[in-house]
Amino acid sequence: MDSRALSRTCRLREAVYTLVRAWPLTPAADNEVREALAEVNEAARLPLPRHQLDEDGRLIRTGGVDEVLGAVARDAVGPLGDADFARVRECLNEDCTRLFVDLPRSANRRWCGMAECGNRHKVANYRKRRQQTAH
Repeated sequence: MDSRALSRTCRLREAVYTLVRAWPLTPAADNEVREALAEVNEAARLPLPRHQLDEDGRLIRTGGVDEVLGAVARDAVGPLGDADFARVRECLNEDCTRLFVDLPRSANRRWCGMAECGNRHKVANYRKRRQQTAH
């Protein structure tokens, strides 16, 4: 990936993040949020990767940076316009910036994933409890 493609990819990533954190937009949305909306909408108009099946039945996707950015932007705008958007959460790990969709009925997920952030939190709490009982 060349530096221009990398820059475009990073800009789209940051625009999606800005937009998701500010959603739903209010009339008082600042310029950064409005620019993020324009960036995501512009990318969503790009062509999508071409999908084909090879002789073994495997999916083959072809395309360049425009097609990848188009697919990412469309995958971002879909949930924003969906009723389930209220289930988008930000991971409670202070060092994590991941967003996730809280799908279980209870809607009480706190971590982007148990294998990463949730487990770290549980281990830290366990160590803290052990230290407290040791003293």
